Amino acid sequence: MMSQYILYGALALLFFAAAIRLFNMPFKPVIKILVNVTAGFVLLIAFNIAGQPFHMTVGVNAVNVGVIAVLGVPGFAMLLLVQLIFR
Repeated sequence: MMSQYILYGALALLFFAAAIRLFNMPFKPVIKILVNVTAGFVLLIAFNIAGQPFHMTVGVNAVNVGVIAVLGVPGFAMLLLVQLIFR
């Protein structure tokens, strides 16, 4: 299970490295995006570990990782609220 998290993290880093090279982006916005993605990803993993005893987890899939990659911690909160509403 943990190897999936590592794979998703590595794929995200490769994606951002390719985007930087492709679009030749300035460095400061890239750092902000990476911090946002990392914080959201760590929050997702921590919540999944802490929420297992209560049967509350947010799945780690391409859509959820994409939402967290774009929106960061607010994206995670949105995913959690959507899951709680439609559960």
